Amino acid sequence: MDIRKRREQQTHHFTLSVILPTYNRVDILARTLTALEKQTLPKNEFEVIVVNDGSDDGTDSFLERYKNSGKLNFSYLTKENEGQGIARNAGLKLADGYIVVFTQDDHIPDPTFLAEHKRVHEVYATHNFMCLGYTTWHPELDINPYMRYLEHSGMQFNYPALEKRKLIDPMLGVRLADFHFFYGGNVSVKRLLLDEQHFDPRFKKYGWEDIELGYRLEKEEHAILLYHRGAKAFHYHEQTESELPKRMKQVGRSARLAQKIAPKMRITPPWWKHVIFFLLANRFSKLLVDKVTLALEKKWPPSKPLPLSRRLRYYVHMKHYFLAGLSS
Repeated sequence: MDIRKRREQQTHHFTLSVILPTYNRVDILARTLTALEKQTLPKNEFEVIVVNDGSDDGTDSFLERYKNSGKLNFSYLTKENEGQGIARNAGLKLADGYIVVFTQDDHIPDPTFLAEHKRVHEVYATHNFMCLGYTTWHPELDINPYMRYLEHSGMQFNYPALEKRKLIDPMLGVRLADFHFFYGGNVSVKRLLLDEQHFDPRFKKYGWEDIELGYRLEKEEHAILLYHRGAKAFHYHEQTESELPKRMKQVGRSARLAQKIAPKMRITPPWWKHVIFFLLANRFSKLLVDKVTLALEKKWPPSKPLPLSRRLRYYVHMKHYFLAGLSS
C-alpha cells in the first residue's frame, strides 16, 4: 500500500523522527545536534529523540539544558546501559514521524541529510522501501592507515561494494542494497515496517543488531533497502589499531549470537572457510605475518594507497581476533 494512503489513516505530527542513542560522548553529541539544527529540511517536519543509554559524563544534564533551548523539536530519555539496539527500541516508542531515521551520536549529518532521506521515501512511497545513506570519515579527523583500511576494505561499512552496483534510478542516484548493508548509523525506515519488527533485545553489545533487524525486515516484511549516496553523514570517531583486538572479539561474539537468532542468515563462516581463516590467522601465522610485514614497512614506509603488507597484516589480525570472539 502507498505510504501516503496509509498516512491518511494515521495521525503524525512529523514527517521524520530521528532516533539517536548516545553513550558517554556528550561533546560529539553536541556537535551532532548542532548539525541537525542546520538541516535544510524545515524544522517543523522532523523531531529528534535522543536516548541516553546510561552515560555518566554529564550527558543527562546537557540534554535537559538542550531541551529547554527550543532549538529543535526535541525530546530525550535516560535509561540504564543496555546497548544501542535496545536504546533505539526505547526511542521508537516515542517516535511520531511516519519515517524513522536511525543515526548515532558520532555521525554528524550533512545539511541535506534529512532532506535526502525524505526525497527517497517520497519517490519510493510504498511502505516497504527503506533508505541507506552514505557515511565517511569526518574531514577534521587525521585519517590514519588503519582508518583508511576500515573504510576501503569493507571491514566497517562496505560502501565500495555498493558503489559497484548498478544504478536503478540514475536521476535520484539510487542503487539496490540488501540487509547486509542495513547500517544503524544512517538508515531510514517507514514507521509502518517497525510496528512488528524491532531490534532484538538479546544484543547487549556492539555488532550485528542492525544487520539482524534488516534481515527480518527483508525476509518477513518484504522490505527493500535502497542506497542513496546523497544522504551523507560524517563519522567523527578516530580509531587506532590498538582498538582492533577488543573490537573484533566483540564482533565475533555478536556474530555467534546473530547466527543463533537467525540460523539462515549465514553470518558465521562455514567449516571449510573457518579452516582457511584458522590456517591464515592462527597465532603462529599471525606472528609470522607481523614479523615479515613490519620488516617490509620499515624499509618502505606506508603511503597512500596502503601497501599490500599493511593490508595483509590488518586482514590477518581481524580474522584472528574475530575467530577468538567467535569461539569465546
